[in-house]
Amino acid sequence: SLGVMCLHKHCLTQYIKRPSQRYTVSVFSRSRSVTFTMKCIWIFTLAFGICISLCDGTCVKSLPELKIDSKGNLVAPTACVDIDGTRHELGSKWVKDCMDCRCDSSGGLECCINYAIPAEYDKVNCEKIFNKDTCSFTVVKKTDPTEICEVTGYIG
Repeated sequence: SLGVMCLHKHCLTQYIKRPSQRYTVSVFSRSRSVTFTMKCIWIFTLAFGICISLCDGTCVKSLPELKIDSKGNLVAPTACVDIDGTRHELGSKWVKDCMDCRCDSSGGLECCINYAIPAEYDKVNCEKIFNKDTCSFTVVKKTDPTEICEVTGYIG
């Protein structure tokens, strides 16, 4: 059930008389009362979440490697295991293939790209080239790779 905190008797009386109305949360200042509906707060939260999702870099997550002992009991992970089989201590961090990786305390593995990907540039006349040594993109003219193109937006 959704609860409403209200500091004024008037607000509480209105809520009791008309419980089917939209719930409101009131924020009071010295000179005026500003009321936000729960619907408005929900929409703001959703929009903010979508923005964060779009702005966040690309990550790959994997669950801990689970093992069962001879008695059938689950054995707690003691390390994380990379895709190539490399073991990493719980709580450790490292960089691999231009990705920042970490092994959490439960044995879960997370790796996120540590570079920005050009998104807004002249895609007709320019192309992006990735440099694995510097973990960065350069956007150059297709006809003259020595000429750099302007980039106005990045992802990641």
